[in-house]
Amino acid sequence: MQQIHVFANGDVVSFSVYIVAGVVLLLMLWFTPTLVLAKFYKRCPSNRILVIYGKTSTAQAAICIAGGAQFVKPLIQDYAWLSLDPIRVGVQLGNSTSLDKHRVSLTGAFTVAIGTTSELMQNAAIRLLGLSTE
Repeated sequence: MQQIHVFANGDVVSFSVYIVAGVVLLLMLWFTPTLVLAKFYKRCPSNRILVIYGKTSTAQAAICIAGGAQFVKPLIQDYAWLSLDPIRVGVQLGNSTSLDKHRVSLTGAFTVAIGTTSELMQNAAIRLLGLSTE
């Protein structure tokens, strides 16, 4: 037996409409926080460092994570990535003077990378975050 409500202006609304509206509202109330939490939960692959900066609970400038995951608090924290891939740096020293006072031109190349110890990741986050590889 279905209950039917008749309003003063003559509109007829079934009781099941209220049930459907309540279920939709409950689903929205459950999905919205779940989607927000999923958006701010950041997973870090093994070839990158996740740098979380802003208001951190530690005395450090940033939280650095190499592999793993962390929740980034919205409006309080932000995040950025540092690559663990080696970077080749070319150096040209033109018109250098050798020990026996001769002019020489030197060309060299260095390969550098960021280490995954806590101190090295903190130093890289402070000094390299926001810089391009060029």
